[in-house]
Amino acid sequence: MIKYHKELENPQEFYILSKNNKLLDPPLLYKKLSIDFFIKYRNIFEEIKNINFIIKNLSLERFEELNKMLNSDFSYDKYSEYEKIIYEELGSLKYYEQSLELSEHDINCLLSEYQKILKILIPCFPLQKEKWNNICIQISQALKEIKRVKIIYSLDNELDKRYLPNAWYITPLGDLYNTGYGHNETNLSYAFDRVKWSFDNNYNITDTSYYINKKLKIKNEECVNKFDYDEYIGRLKMKTIYDNELVTYDPKVIKFICGVLSAEASFYDFFEKLQKYTLNPNDELNKIIEICNNDFSEILMRCCGFAKVETCIDKTISTCNLLSIGDYYEYLKRGWNIRVDSPIVINKEKGNVELLDISSPLVEVYINEKIKMYEKNKEDTFGNIHKKIMKMR
Repeated sequence: MIKYHKELENPQEFYILSKNNKLLDPPLLYKKLSIDFFIKYRNIFEEIKNINFIIKNLSLERFEELNKMLNSDFSYDKYSEYEKIIYEELGSLKYYEQSLELSEHDINCLLSEYQKILKILIPCFPLQKEKWNNICIQISQALKEIKRVKIIYSLDNELDKRYLPNAWYITPLGDLYNTGYGHNETNLSYAFDRVKWSFDNNYNITDTSYYINKKLKIKNEECVNKFDYDEYIGRLKMKTIYDNELVTYDPKVIKFICGVLSAEASFYDFFEKLQKYTLNPNDELNKIIEICNNDFSEILMRCCGFAKVETCIDKTISTCNLLSIGDYYEYLKRGWNIRVDSPIVINKEKGNVELLDISSPLVEVYINEKIKMYEKNKEDTFGNIHKKIMKMR
């Protein structure tokens, strides 16, 4: 089942922050963590006190050795800073009843440092191994939780909201994709050119897994690093406002970039198969262009499995997915109408592409049965399903 993207209810509210296309270096405020967070991970902070006691009793030489092994700048000054946080700020159960001034940034830095320290200390203290390994696991969970709540607020009042154009798709991988403002990488024009070049030069297309893995990495880490931010947001003719951050956790940025990566992966996936299973990929590509009347959006929908959001006002989605009733049920029950068009499929036996005739007896019986079952059980507020039949030219 395709994930329901609530953003399509008010796409005009999907924006990315910008400021006159200029680099910004604004002061930042960080969101405070709730008291529940400190209660949940109380064991970590209690154990850090024991670790502090061990570090405190190290000689300066041993401390410097530890610092080199950590490959960090964990100086005595920084240690003193963290010791103050643990003993003064988090020193007793009273902090559960107080409004802490510590931000997620403070706690993120503290936990990250002590996780590295523990990994060095564990081999030196075998009796503590099991307990400290569990603490490391808890720290990893805590850091993931911090990522989910981390919000960067800019104090700059001149930030603009850059709204995305009304050009929305849902990829076969279920991600929301916007073509952006005409950049040839984001709207897949460059990808199409690479496909044509690969066919002309007998070069194997192998890009699908790269974009899938990149998208999964961003989703798993729930953040976008500065390099990817500059690369993809730069396509929107914008500059980063996160110059003094190595990553951004902005959910809209993550969603936009993952959508583009998902679109690239899905696009290349079809043409990898076209190249692999057809006798003459160039001829079949020309046939596809002719069937789709040189309309790139039709190629995305009929060949690559994209669903096109025709209009958010009338809530209409076009798809060539014959399983659309089940896959798009979350949209149907929210009043979206689904229009089913004829897909272009690869016939592996014949080594060519064909426009699947959804009016053919076998396919029509299948679709009509699904529609009939849906109509029988649907509620009044549900959307409708329409068939659009396209004949091969």
